[in-house]
Amino acid sequence: MVALNVAAAGSYETVRRHNGTLEKSVRREVSFRDVALMSYETEEESVYTTFLWRSAHHELYWTVAGRDVSFSVFTEMMAAVDLNDSASGLLVTPRRGTGTSVTMVLAANTLTNLCAVAITPTTSPSIRVPAHSGKQVKGGVMWRTDTRRQDGSLERTATIAGATAVTDLGFFDPDAPANVELAENFQVAIG
Repeated sequence: MVALNVAAAGSYETVRRHNGTLEKSVRREVSFRDVALMSYETEEESVYTTFLWRSAHHELYWTVAGRDVSFSVFTEMMAAVDLNDSASGLLVTPRRGTGTSVTMVLAANTLTNLCAVAITPTTSPSIRVPAHSGKQVKGGVMWRTDTRRQDGSLERTATIAGATAVTDLGFFDPDAPANVELAENFQVAIG
């Protein structure tokens, strides 16, 4: 699954300019379906490239590790979807015959002691419920997934499956008692 981020047109550059990282990036540009595609390569803590599609009202961007990443990687993804941009929103639909599916993920990183919150409707085809039973918590049933990063550090995600939403919580400190308490009391509903 690839996470494409959506924002108001100009947001990516505005945020990067505000935090002083835009000037440190190398910008490239090509045309795709009569719309400019841009890439920004940076060397902050790690080397990464962000690809950006911008229309009149919204922009869509994707970040990948590495430098000199070919635009073809991004254009192949973009060729699999149709984008309809208007003042009321950006509609992303899979293109017929591509085998692509599109799911909505609402995301935020503003909760204290959390590095990410991803909320997906339970009707999404990307939802994968673990084979084992989870722990009953306030928001539904919770599972914990531990993954080792390439550097050997632990990445722990708590997944809470409720009636209308599946929420993934990614913790900075997977063992902090406050994080465990938060996960057990976290509740999301999509109405």
